[in-house]
Amino acid sequence: MVVERLMRKFGRMNATERPTFVSEALKQHFLDEGWVVLEGAVDLQLVDGLVSDVAAFRRAHDDGKDEFGHGKRIGLLHVALERSLKVALNKPAIAFLKWYFGDDPVLFGSLTFEVGTEQNAHHDAAFFHTEPADAMAGVWIALEDIDDDSGPLFYIPRSHRLPRLKARDVLNSNPGLRERVLAFRQSGKRAAESIALADEVYAAWDVEMQRRLAELGAVKAPALLKKGDVFVWHGWLIHGGLPRRSMPLSRRSMVCHFIARHSRMWDQYDFFLNGDKLDDIPPLGFQYIRCPHGTYIYHEKPVVFSAGNGFFRA
Repeated sequence: MVVERLMRKFGRMNATERPTFVSEALKQHFLDEGWVVLEGAVDLQLVDGLVSDVAAFRRAHDDGKDEFGHGKRIGLLHVALERSLKVALNKPAIAFLKWYFGDDPVLFGSLTFEVGTEQNAHHDAAFFHTEPADAMAGVWIALEDIDDDSGPLFYIPRSHRLPRLKARDVLNSNPGLRERVLAFRQSGKRAAESIALADEVYAAWDVEMQRRLAELGAVKAPALLKKGDVFVWHGWLIHGGLPRRSMPLSRRSMVCHFIARHSRMWDQYDFFLNGDKLDDIPPLGFQYIRCPHGTYIYHEKPVVFSAGNGFFRA
């Protein structure tokens, strides 16, 4: 128990530390465990301002409110709201990622939530696959104190060090699906043109992921953050959303996905349909925008996503 308390301490950086300082203990904790918490990384007044901005945006748009008045997730809100961009590019997270990547971190995208996702265990490297393989990370920002009954983010400590589940592992055990994927490749189409087939591979991948975790007896640890705290996780750390035990409770938060500036990236469609031949496929091309807070990738406008697990739908 003493060791556990020490590890939790070393896995946290208090806001009183210099924003650009990353301690050796914090670095080692991230490498060992796959996550860190940057306590109080975002100023609470800035958080409150963003929550107000998000509420105004939701009032002006159809966000698919449920019976409790909670809207669905919103993607890329940082392209429309200045405070969202400032929160996403908060200095402690950027400083930490700059150390981890050994390169400038670039904000690829963001998701803004009112409630827990209840999403199955997964790793983000399947959806933001980079070369080098460790050039992607997630940043989860609490926009309110997170209640244990609201469906908190969960993570599986050290799971970034497990054997990495690739699409080929799933296809090798599903001959029929593998033959259909090979036939699609021979058609010469790009992976994004066969969303339905990629969804099928993802579904088989998801089943195998849950089977492996059950076999390991993996424990899901909740991330019970306070408002303004930031949770940073390794791109291969397995995580998801715990059940919402109290549906009226909100879980206001923002998730940001970062990649290293000089990395190459492919999307989930290529990961699931062409994962063993990415060297033969051009990576995604991006337009980079530099602002006073950092660098982000150009997107035209925010989108509201459908509820549920699996691929996000605009």
